[in-house]
Amino acid sequence: MAYLISKPICFRTGVTIMIAISFSLVMGFQGVRMGDEQLVDTSVDKSRKLNDVANDTESNNTIQLDDMLTLEYDLNNTDSSVTIKMTYADQGWVSFGFGKGMIGSTAAIGQPLISGISHNPGMYYMATYADDGTTTLPDANQTLINASITYVDKTTVLTFTKLLNDPRDKIPVNISGLNNFLYAYGDTLTLAHHIGSGAFELDFKGGEIAVTEPKFSTEWTAHGLTAFIAWGVLTPLAIAASILRDFIPAKGLWFKIHQYYNALTLFLTVVSFSLAVSTIRRVGLEHFRDRHQIVGLAMFVLVTMQVVGGVLRPGLPPKPVESGGDEDGGNGEEVPKKSSARVAWDYGHKGAGW
Repeated sequence: MAYLISKPICFRTGVTIMIAISFSLVMGFQGVRMGDEQLVDTSVDKSRKLNDVANDTESNNTIQLDDMLTLEYDLNNTDSSVTIKMTYADQGWVSFGFGKGMIGSTAAIGQPLISGISHNPGMYYMATYADDGTTTLPDANQTLINASITYVDKTTVLTFTKLLNDPRDKIPVNISGLNNFLYAYGDTLTLAHHIGSGAFELDFKGGEIAVTEPKFSTEWTAHGLTAFIAWGVLTPLAIAASILRDFIPAKGLWFKIHQYYNALTLFLTVVSFSLAVSTIRRVGLEHFRDRHQIVGLAMFVLVTMQVVGGVLRPGLPPKPVESGGDEDGGNGEEVPKKSSARVAWDYGHKGAGW
């Protein structure tokens, strides 16, 4: 049957498939590079930076968490407490968290220049990633001592003292051994989505520190895999089924392939898109800030329109009927004509598909 297939159709089909696969690979490589270079820092590089900064200071109890935030701590062996000082080189809220990850952890949060809050700074519980998922703990669990939040000379400073191994704490702080901590800050006076965040382990007594920033490798792998299957495999096959419809023997089979593969493409695109949006939100970065993300958003919108448009497409005209006339040239059948809506849909559907 191969010799029956015309060269132009073969060429067009091959070019379409190659473009789709190449586009998927380019988007995939851009996503990997974005994840490696922009979303996370490697533990080795960040740990070296923290140690270098600590060694350059008069006290090893000063740590540069990132370009905007500095942590200082002092142990008080008399009452087994630790005093924390977070210095943020801008105006905005500051948070020092207790736990390995945001969800289920507690945090000391200060909101500068804000009055009318019962505990500011205060202890909060983080239940979800949503802005309203962080709530104030009850008075019995407000364990901060001499807490303050100030903004002077374009610098925000959060200071508080906390008892070690306090039984009132959901996640107690130990004087020796590694403790899991979080930090975050925003550019608004009141608590909102953070613009900077991270996680680290710290041994107060031994002075040991290790960065434990999550890489979300599982989420990004799933994002790339679902996107490649959708756009590197299913989409080329759906397009090829339409182009080569005359060479698919079973009646109507090409349409089912085209329809089902496009539906699967939409489903996997929704999954891939949702994974990316959710992970970027958890990392704390701005959405749709570079070409990869903008192209991804455009693809999501277009494939949704294509599939929905295919479901809602205008119907074809009825099959030719015997008329006995010669309007079509005398063969006894009237030539069916598509409606204007169907003609417009054909141009739009095929144009957007290409």
